[in-house]
Amino acid sequence: MKTIKFTLPDFWASALINDDASGLDDDEHDQLNEWLLNVKPGHCLSVSDEYKFTKYHDARDYVLACDCLEYIFEVSK
Repeated sequence: MKTIKFTLPDFWASALINDDASGLDDDEHDQLNEWLLNVKPGHCLSVSDEYKFTKYHDARDYVLACDCLEYIFEVSK
């Protein structure tokens, strides 16, 4: 299985790992959905425990600087 790592907002974690977007507000939900539609990353397998604040992350076209985590996704076929 091939995987890919993304640095993404920490507030997306529950939506990506648990498929539970109930903690996101409407704007955050829209940003996540737009990122998923454009990037098509596959299934999220894991997320790191340690966050870092960064301006330059893999969702910077959708979300401003924020606390981010490292996410591992299965590569879509």
